[in-house]
Amino acid sequence: MTALERYVRLEALGLLRETPDAPAREVVVSLGKTTLLLKDLDERPLGHWALAGVVRLGADGPATIYSMTADGAETLTIRDRDMVEAIAALARPGLATPPAPRRRLPLLPLVALAAVVALAVAATRLIPAEAARLVPPARAAELGDRLLILLVERGSAAPCADPDALRALDALMARLAPDAPPRPRLVALGAGRAALLPGNGLVLDPDLVRAAPPEAVAGWAALALERDPMADLLAAAGPLAALRLLAGGDPGDAALARAADRLGAPPDLGRAGDAVARLAAARIDPARFAAGLPAPPPLPAVDPLPLLDDRQRAALADPCH
Repeated sequence: MTALERYVRLEALGLLRETPDAPAREVVVSLGKTTLLLKDLDERPLGHWALAGVVRLGADGPATIYSMTADGAETLTIRDRDMVEAIAALARPGLATPPAPRRRLPLLPLVALAAVVALAVAATRLIPAEAARLVPPARAAELGDRLLILLVERGSAAPCADPDALRALDALMARLAPDAPPRPRLVALGAGRAALLPGNGLVLDPDLVRAAPPEAVAGWAALALERDPMADLLAAAGPLAALRLLAGGDPGDAALARAADRLGAPPDLGRAGDAVARLAAARIDPARFAAGLPAPPPLPAVDPLPLLDDRQRAALADPCH
Protein backbone atom coordinates (compact mmCIF):
# COMPACT_ATOMS: atom_id res chain seq x y z
CA MET A 1 0.00 0.00 0.00
CA THR A 2 1.36 3.42 -0.94
CA ALA A 3 1.34 6.36 1.45
CA LEU A 4 -1.32 8.06 -0.69
CA GLU A 5 -3.58 4.99 -0.64
CA ARG A 6 -3.26 4.86 3.13
CA TYR A 7 -4.48 8.42 3.57
CA VAL A 8 -7.02 8.68 0.73
CA ARG A 9 -10.13 10.79 1.49
CA LEU A 10 -8.64 12.07 4.75
CA GLU A 11 -10.25 15.26 6.14
CA ALA A 12 -9.61 17.31 9.26
CA LEU A 13 -10.47 20.67 10.74
CA GLY A 14 -7.86 23.41 10.75
CA LEU A 15 -7.42 27.08 11.58
CA LEU A 16 -6.43 29.33 8.66
CA ARG A 17 -4.85 32.73 9.28
CA GLU A 18 -4.47 34.53 5.95
CA THR A 19 -2.19 37.25 7.36
CA PRO A 20 -0.39 37.54 10.70
CA ASP A 21 -2.92 40.15 11.90
CA ALA A 22 -6.03 38.44 10.52
CA PRO A 23 -8.34 36.46 12.83
CA ALA A 24 -8.12 32.70 12.53
CA ARG A 25 -11.02 31.03 10.71
CA GLU A 26 -12.01 27.39 10.92
CA VAL A 27 -11.64 25.44 7.69
CA VAL A 28 -11.99 21.87 6.45
CA VAL A 29 -8.71 20.46 5.11
CA SER A 30 -8.97 17.64 2.51
CA LEU A 31 -5.94 15.65 1.42
CA GLY A 32 -5.46 15.28 -2.34
CA LYS A 33 -2.80 13.59 -4.46
CA THR A 34 -0.55 16.63 -4.57
CA THR A 35 -2.45 19.33 -2.69
CA LEU A 36 -4.31 20.25 0.44
CA LEU A 37 -7.79 21.55 -0.45
CA LEU A 38 -9.08 24.20 1.96
CA LYS A 39 -12.85 24.76 2.27
CA ASP A 40 -14.95 26.81 4.65
CA LEU A 41 -17.64 25.16 6.77
CA ASP A 42 -20.15 25.85 3.99
CA GLU A 43 -18.08 23.61 1.67
CA ARG A 44 -16.95 26.60 -0.42
CA PRO A 45 -13.37 26.17 -1.73
CA LEU A 46 -10.86 28.65 -0.33
CA GLY A 47 -7.78 27.47 -2.16
CA HIS A 48 -5.18 24.74 -2.67
CA TRP A 49 -1.83 24.30 -0.96
CA ALA A 50 0.68 22.29 -2.97
CA LEU A 51 2.11 19.55 -0.77
CA ALA A 52 5.51 20.05 -2.36
CA GLY A 53 5.61 23.60 -1.04
CA VAL A 54 4.28 23.10 2.48
CA VAL A 55 6.58 24.45 5.21
CA ARG A 56 6.29 23.20 8.78
CA LEU A 57 6.81 26.25 10.99
CA GLY A 58 6.54 24.54 14.36
CA ALA A 59 4.04 23.48 17.00
CA ASP A 60 1.45 25.22 19.15
CA GLY A 61 0.89 22.77 21.99
CA PRO A 62 -0.59 19.63 20.41
CA ALA A 63 -1.18 21.39 17.07
CA THR A 64 1.21 21.76 14.11
CA ILE A 65 1.57 25.03 12.17
CA TYR A 66 2.18 25.06 8.43
CA SER A 67 2.74 27.73 5.80
CA MET A 68 3.44 27.99 2.10
CA THR A 69 6.29 30.44 2.72
CA ALA A 70 9.14 30.44 5.19
CA ASP A 71 8.09 33.84 6.58
CA GLY A 72 4.73 32.39 7.65
CA ALA A 73 2.62 35.17 6.11
CA GLU A 74 -0.31 32.71 5.77
CA THR A 75 -0.56 29.86 8.25
CA LEU A 76 -2.63 26.73 8.69
CA THR A 77 -2.83 25.09 12.11
CA ILE A 78 -3.87 21.43 12.30
CA ARG A 79 -4.41 19.41 15.46
CA ASP A 80 -5.59 16.11 13.91
CA ARG A 81 -2.85 13.51 14.37
CA ASP A 82 -3.70 11.48 11.25
CA MET A 83 -3.62 14.57 9.01
CA VAL A 84 -0.29 15.73 10.49
CA GLU A 85 1.15 12.26 9.88
CA ALA A 86 -0.20 12.25 6.32
CA ILE A 87 1.31 15.64 5.48
CA ALA A 88 4.65 14.49 6.89
CA ALA A 89 4.50 11.35 4.75
CA LEU A 90 3.46 13.01 1.48
CA ALA A 91 5.08 16.46 1.56
CA ARG A 92 8.57 17.25 0.40
CA PRO A 93 11.56 15.47 2.01
CA GLY A 94 12.75 17.07 5.22
CA LEU A 95 9.31 18.08 6.37
CA ALA A 96 8.40 14.78 7.96
CA THR A 97 8.64 14.39 11.68
CA PRO A 98 8.18 11.06 13.45
CA PRO A 99 4.58 10.61 14.62
CA ALA A 100 3.95 10.76 18.32
CA PRO A 101 4.19 7.27 19.79
CA ARG A 102 0.85 5.74 20.57
CA ARG A 103 0.24 4.69 24.11
CA ARG A 104 0.15 0.93 24.40
CA LEU A 105 -0.90 -1.36 27.16
CA PRO A 106 2.18 -2.85 28.81
CA LEU A 107 2.66 -6.60 28.61
CA LEU A 108 1.23 -8.00 31.77
CA PRO A 109 0.58 -11.48 33.01
CA LEU A 110 -2.78 -12.79 31.92
CA VAL A 111 -4.39 -12.49 35.33
CA ALA A 112 -3.23 -8.92 35.85
CA LEU A 113 -4.38 -7.96 32.34
CA ALA A 114 -7.80 -9.45 33.01
CA ALA A 115 -8.03 -7.41 36.20
CA VAL A 116 -7.14 -4.21 34.35
CA VAL A 117 -9.78 -4.94 31.70
CA ALA A 118 -12.41 -5.61 34.36
CA LEU A 119 -11.59 -2.40 36.19
CA ALA A 120 -11.66 -0.35 33.00
CA VAL A 121 -15.02 -1.79 31.97
CA ALA A 122 -16.39 -1.08 35.44
CA ALA A 123 -15.07 2.49 35.26
CA THR A 124 -16.70 3.17 31.91
CA ARG A 125 -19.99 1.72 33.12
CA LEU A 126 -20.14 3.06 36.66
CA ILE A 127 -17.97 6.18 36.89
CA PRO A 128 -17.33 7.54 33.37
CA ALA A 129 -16.45 10.97 34.77
CA GLU A 130 -13.46 9.43 36.59
CA ALA A 131 -12.42 7.43 33.52
CA ALA A 132 -12.68 10.57 31.37
CA ARG A 133 -9.83 12.16 33.31
CA LEU A 134 -7.48 9.52 31.91
CA VAL A 135 -7.85 10.86 28.35
CA PRO A 136 -5.06 13.36 27.49
CA PRO A 137 -6.25 16.87 26.54
CA ALA A 138 -4.79 16.64 23.02
CA ARG A 139 -6.65 13.38 22.41
CA ALA A 140 -9.87 14.89 23.78
CA ALA A 141 -9.54 17.86 21.41
CA GLU A 142 -9.00 15.51 18.44
CA LEU A 143 -12.15 13.56 19.34
CA GLY A 144 -14.07 16.83 19.66
CA ASP A 145 -12.98 17.81 16.14
CA ARG A 146 -14.15 14.46 14.77
CA LEU A 147 -17.51 14.81 16.48
CA LEU A 148 -17.89 18.30 15.02
CA ILE A 149 -17.24 16.95 11.51
CA LEU A 150 -19.89 14.26 12.08
CA LEU A 151 -22.41 16.89 13.15
CA VAL A 152 -21.59 19.04 10.11
CA GLU A 153 -22.06 16.05 7.79
CA ARG A 154 -25.40 15.17 9.38
CA GLY A 155 -26.81 18.69 9.41
CA SER A 156 -29.85 19.45 7.29
CA ALA A 157 -28.37 22.87 6.54
CA ALA A 158 -24.84 24.14 6.03
CA PRO A 159 -23.06 25.29 9.21
CA CYS A 160 -22.81 29.02 9.80
CA ALA A 161 -19.56 30.89 10.03
CA ASP A 162 -20.58 34.57 10.10
CA PRO A 163 -17.62 36.34 11.77
CA ASP A 164 -19.76 38.94 13.56
CA ALA A 165 -22.05 36.26 15.02
CA LEU A 166 -19.08 34.17 16.17
CA ARG A 167 -17.47 37.23 17.80
CA ALA A 168 -20.73 37.97 19.62
CA LEU A 169 -20.86 34.36 20.83
CA ASP A 170 -17.21 34.61 21.94
CA ALA A 171 -18.20 37.58 24.13
CA LEU A 172 -21.12 35.61 25.55
CA MET A 173 -18.89 32.60 26.33
CA ALA A 174 -16.36 34.85 28.05
CA ARG A 175 -19.11 35.97 30.43
CA LEU A 176 -20.26 32.42 31.14
CA ALA A 177 -16.84 30.82 31.60
CA PRO A 178 -14.18 33.52 31.99
CA ASP A 179 -11.45 31.07 33.08
CA ALA A 180 -11.82 28.76 30.06
CA PRO A 181 -14.37 30.09 27.55
CA PRO A 182 -15.43 27.42 25.06
CA ARG A 183 -15.08 27.95 21.32
CA PRO A 184 -18.60 28.44 19.87
CA ARG A 185 -19.62 26.80 16.61
CA LEU A 186 -22.96 27.14 14.78
CA VAL A 187 -24.04 23.73 13.50
CA ALA A 188 -27.54 22.26 13.21
CA LEU A 189 -28.38 20.20 16.33
CA GLY A 190 -32.16 20.06 16.14
CA ALA A 191 -33.55 19.11 19.53
CA GLY A 192 -30.05 19.25 21.07
CA ARG A 193 -29.90 23.07 21.03
CA ALA A 194 -26.41 23.24 22.61
CA ALA A 195 -23.68 20.66 23.23
CA LEU A 196 -20.19 20.78 24.72
CA LEU A 197 -17.56 18.78 22.83
CA PRO A 198 -14.37 17.21 24.18
CA GLY A 199 -11.64 19.80 23.83
CA ASN A 200 -13.90 22.69 24.92
CA GLY A 201 -15.82 23.36 21.72
CA LEU A 202 -19.46 24.41 22.15
CA VAL A 203 -21.95 23.67 19.36
CA LEU A 204 -25.06 25.87 19.19
CA ASP A 205 -27.97 25.28 16.86
CA PRO A 206 -28.36 28.29 14.52
CA ASP A 207 -32.16 28.19 14.86
CA LEU A 208 -31.82 28.61 18.62
CA VAL A 209 -29.42 31.54 18.23
CA ARG A 210 -31.66 33.16 15.63
CA ALA A 211 -34.95 32.80 17.52
CA ALA A 212 -34.03 33.15 21.20
CA PRO A 213 -32.84 36.27 23.02
CA PRO A 214 -29.13 36.18 23.90
CA GLU A 215 -29.95 35.62 27.59
CA ALA A 216 -31.80 32.41 26.66
CA VAL A 217 -28.95 31.34 24.37
CA ALA A 218 -26.62 31.89 27.32
CA GLY A 219 -28.87 29.67 29.44
CA TRP A 220 -28.76 26.75 27.00
CA ALA A 221 -25.00 27.20 26.70
CA ALA A 222 -24.72 27.23 30.51
CA LEU A 223 -26.73 23.98 30.64
CA ALA A 224 -24.31 22.38 28.15
CA LEU A 225 -21.34 23.57 30.23
CA GLU A 226 -22.65 21.56 33.19
CA ARG A 227 -21.93 18.33 31.27
CA ASP A 228 -18.63 16.41 31.11
CA PRO A 229 -18.33 15.82 27.34
CA MET A 230 -15.67 13.11 27.60
CA ALA A 231 -17.68 11.22 30.20
CA ASP A 232 -20.70 11.43 27.90
CA LEU A 233 -18.62 10.12 24.99
CA LEU A 234 -17.36 7.18 27.06
CA ALA A 235 -20.88 6.37 28.19
CA ALA A 236 -22.15 6.46 24.59
CA ALA A 237 -19.20 4.47 23.24
CA GLY A 238 -19.83 1.40 25.37
CA PRO A 239 -17.32 -0.58 27.47
CA LEU A 240 -15.18 -2.08 24.68
CA ALA A 241 -14.81 1.12 22.66
CA ALA A 242 -14.16 3.10 25.83
CA LEU A 243 -11.51 0.59 26.85
CA ARG A 244 -9.74 1.03 23.50
CA LEU A 245 -9.79 4.79 23.99
CA LEU A 246 -8.47 4.61 27.55
CA ALA A 247 -5.69 2.30 26.37
CA GLY A 248 -4.49 4.98 23.93
CA GLY A 249 -6.30 3.73 20.86
CA ASP A 250 -9.29 4.87 18.86
CA PRO A 251 -12.90 4.32 20.01
CA GLY A 252 -13.99 3.69 16.42
CA ASP A 253 -16.39 5.40 14.05
CA ALA A 254 -19.45 3.56 15.40
CA ALA A 255 -18.77 4.79 18.94
CA LEU A 256 -18.37 8.38 17.75
CA ALA A 257 -21.59 8.07 15.74
CA ARG A 258 -23.44 7.01 18.92
CA ALA A 259 -21.95 9.98 20.75
CA ALA A 260 -23.07 12.32 17.95
CA ASP A 261 -26.59 10.89 18.21
CA ARG A 262 -26.69 11.87 21.87
CA LEU A 263 -25.58 15.40 21.11
CA GLY A 264 -28.64 15.88 18.88
CA ALA A 265 -31.08 14.45 21.45
CA PRO A 266 -33.33 16.67 23.62
CA PRO A 267 -31.30 18.20 26.47
CA ASP A 268 -31.25 16.75 29.96
CA LEU A 269 -32.88 19.43 32.14
CA GLY A 270 -31.78 17.85 35.41
CA ARG A 271 -29.01 20.45 35.78
CA ALA A 272 -31.19 23.44 34.89
CA GLY A 273 -30.81 24.77 38.43
CA ASP A 274 -27.02 24.71 38.07
CA ALA A 275 -27.30 26.49 34.72
CA VAL A 276 -29.42 29.20 36.35
CA ALA A 277 -26.81 29.55 39.11
CA ARG A 278 -24.08 29.95 36.47
CA LEU A 279 -26.08 32.69 34.77
CA ALA A 280 -26.61 34.47 38.06
CA ALA A 281 -22.89 34.27 38.88
CA ALA A 282 -22.17 35.88 35.50
CA ARG A 283 -24.80 38.57 36.27
CA ILE A 284 -26.98 37.45 33.36
CA ASP A 285 -30.74 37.57 33.94
CA PRO A 286 -31.92 33.89 33.92
CA ALA A 287 -35.63 34.73 33.50
CA ARG A 288 -35.67 34.42 29.70
CA PHE A 289 -33.93 31.05 29.83
CA ALA A 290 -36.24 29.78 32.55
CA ALA A 291 -39.29 30.90 30.59
CA GLY A 292 -38.54 28.24 27.98
CA LEU A 293 -38.33 25.36 30.48
CA PRO A 294 -41.29 23.07 31.26
CA ALA A 295 -40.52 23.25 35.01
CA PRO A 296 -38.40 26.33 35.75
CA PRO A 297 -36.17 26.14 38.84
CA PRO A 298 -36.30 28.88 41.47
CA LEU A 299 -34.72 32.06 40.18
CA PRO A 300 -32.23 33.94 42.36
CA ALA A 301 -32.21 37.70 42.62
CA VAL A 302 -29.76 39.07 40.05
CA ASP A 303 -28.46 42.55 39.41
CA PRO A 304 -27.75 41.97 35.69
CA LEU A 305 -25.08 43.66 33.65
CA PRO A 306 -25.58 44.30 29.91
CA LEU A 307 -24.82 41.09 28.07
CA LEU A 308 -24.20 42.29 24.50
CA ASP A 309 -24.34 45.60 22.68
CA ASP A 310 -26.86 46.35 19.93
CA ARG A 311 -24.49 45.38 17.12
CA GLN A 312 -23.74 42.01 18.71
CA ARG A 313 -27.45 41.30 19.27
CA ALA A 314 -28.17 42.13 15.63
CA ALA A 315 -25.43 39.73 14.51
CA LEU A 316 -27.01 36.89 16.52
CA ALA A 317 -30.44 37.63 15.09
CA ASP A 318 -29.11 36.68 11.64
CA PRO A 319 -26.13 34.38 12.26
CA CYS A 320 -26.14 32.69 8.84
CA HIS A 321 -26.44 35.57 6.40
